[in-house]
Amino acid sequence: MASVQHKLRVGGVPEHFNSPFNCGLREGYFADENVALEFVNCPGGTGEMVGKLRDGRLDVAVALTEGLVASIARGAEEFKIIGTFTDSPLTWTVSVGAAAKQRSVDDLEGGVVGISRFGSGSHIMAIVMAKLRGWKRKNEFTVLKDFKGLRDGVNHKAASAKAGAADQQDGSGSSGDEAAGADCFLWEEFTTKPYYDQGEVRRIPESITTPWPAFMIAARVDVLEREPETVLAFLRALRRSCAAFTQDKGAAVQYVVDHYGNLPEDAATWFDRLRYSPDNAVSRKVLSECALTLVEADVLAPELVRDDELEARLTHGAVTKLSV
Repeated sequence: MASVQHKLRVGGVPEHFNSPFNCGLREGYFADENVALEFVNCPGGTGEMVGKLRDGRLDVAVALTEGLVASIARGAEEFKIIGTFTDSPLTWTVSVGAAAKQRSVDDLEGGVVGISRFGSGSHIMAIVMAKLRGWKRKNEFTVLKDFKGLRDGVNHKAASAKAGAADQQDGSGSSGDEAAGADCFLWEEFTTKPYYDQGEVRRIPESITTPWPAFMIAARVDVLEREPETVLAFLRALRRSCAAFTQDKGAAVQYVVDHYGNLPEDAATWFDRLRYSPDNAVSRKVLSECALTLVEADVLAPELVRDDELEARLTHGAVTKLSV
């Protein structure tokens, strides 16, 4: 008699970090655990995944640590953090349009920042960056949905500003269209690198690296209560998939080159920095420090993280493996 396969809809960004899912599906690691995994690409990032977790379109998501912590701390009760996906941090770079006049990060103070969603990593880390830079003029935010929308948005803004300047010089006036789009956006370093190489967007010489693991795993509470063993089986298969993907550096690098457009040397550098969690343990210290950093950056109100129940609100007692 065939074993029953338990379906899980798992969301993640279509980026190199999630390559182990392809490996696990190809090698049958999830099927071995009786998990019928459907990987759902979420190009809108953490903000998109949080929305889909909340309304039931996803069962599980691999999303940015800061986005999950912020969402649950603000009152999202539909999901909990169940594990750490990567122990390594994420480096965000700042991008402007190819024809943009801005040359330094401080040229962007008070400007318009493109984000994928409110509450996404691109939104939260832009606030953190402004706080770290000590900017006095507040930036505005405009939602551009996904990575392509962000690239198009900064190029539209730069091109419109350039055309407006030309109109002013010849006396014809400006159409005002330069208000559309964004002055800059933040996105993961190696995902953006091919577009720097192609000249589609330009990198501002500034980056910000999170002081915590880049990605954590969250699951809907109703799934955790109904099928905790299925979620634990999923985590076992995912650990096996990560170990298999990282076992052969050459094959992993070639996969990233073939599927994500990175140069071999960039893919190799990314791989060398990458560390998947061997046990999916969630550090209490990481959760606390992430929450406090978000308070310092005015992303979270202090009262949201000053209670003894923060850990219980963020994690699931029966599934989440906690560490110091």
